[in-house]
Amino acid sequence: MIPAVGYYVHHHGRGHLSRAQAIVQHMSAEVTVFTSLDARVPGAALVRLPPDTATRSPDLPVPRGLHYSPVCCSGLTERMAIMARWAANTKASLMVVDVSVEVTTFARLCGLPVVAVRQHGRRNDPAHLLAYDCAVSLLAPFHPSLEDPSVTDAVCKKTTYSGGISRYEGRVAPTPLPGPGFDRRGGGHVVVLGGAGGEGWDLDAVNHAADCADLWEWTVLGPARGAPSERVRHIGWLDDSFDLISSADVVIASAGDATVDEVMSAGRPLVCIPEPRPFEEQVSKARRLHEIGAAISFETWPEAPMWPLILQEALGLDCSIHRTLSDGLGAWRAAAHFDDLAWRFGDTRRLDLDLAGRTEDLNAASIGTPRYETHLGEGK
Repeated sequence: MIPAVGYYVHHHGRGHLSRAQAIVQHMSAEVTVFTSLDARVPGAALVRLPPDTATRSPDLPVPRGLHYSPVCCSGLTERMAIMARWAANTKASLMVVDVSVEVTTFARLCGLPVVAVRQHGRRNDPAHLLAYDCAVSLLAPFHPSLEDPSVTDAVCKKTTYSGGISRYEGRVAPTPLPGPGFDRRGGGHVVVLGGAGGEGWDLDAVNHAADCADLWEWTVLGPARGAPSERVRHIGWLDDSFDLISSADVVIASAGDATVDEVMSAGRPLVCIPEPRPFEEQVSKARRLHEIGAAISFETWPEAPMWPLILQEALGLDCSIHRTLSDGLGAWRAAAHFDDLAWRFGDTRRLDLDLAGRTEDLNAASIGTPRYETHLGEGK
């Protein structure tokens, strides 16, 4: 009997959804995606959840171990009821949660084995630690070299690292870049790439940078604030941005997982400027990308006169490391891990399987490729 897998997709930004879309197409289990987003996930049934925002809720403190738990919120009650009914009716084998401490904990209380998808940053607060304890496995959709130093050995040991996951996996950039050290004094094309989870780039800052780096063509892709100058082209959101990203000599982007992995799929030099996120999520990733030489990172937008030098320095990055961090197999590894757990938990004759004893085997199967070991070494 084919196992049933639930897959919760958080509504913030587009990264959680694009990751699910990339993974589900490789899974053999029957997948039902739960989300409040208006979206499609090919290969999965989709259940739209009501929003869990409370317009009027008693001002009660959030219980220790949770992040968000409004009371008297009918949407929250109904969305949990929908998932509980599904779990009972389908005799589900597994729940994947990307991401929510509350859904992870709830699914475990419903008797479901849970895989919690991890994010970057300092997540050693009681709520995250509770979710990690509730999960039978953790999935990190990134390479272990990008792990935050604050993460404990216990969390790392429970984690399967898939490597980066991009919706553009397998596509080839139509415009190959020159080799490392290429010197383009005459400028080039800069794409400023914005994600959907923030307020967008400040076009006034981009305009000033373009004035100083006036030999470069500037294109802003995605949400932005303000108005572009004559030197800057703002084209808004594209459903498929791969060709535009691939046309760039340098990409300036935030440090969101999906955004970074899309740039790495195209093999473009990256200048990384994190957006504000809870738990220093993007700051942590930007620092690690800089430390391993995968990007030039700044914690805030640099002063305009610095940009000619920054762009020239970015052209000297060795982008071959991108194919290590995001080698095109991340979604397949994640899907294989989810399928493996679903089939094993779905066999009632093997419910006493010692998962802890299999963790190292799963990790070895997930990232044990020569390129990972040769370029960056093993995970923490």
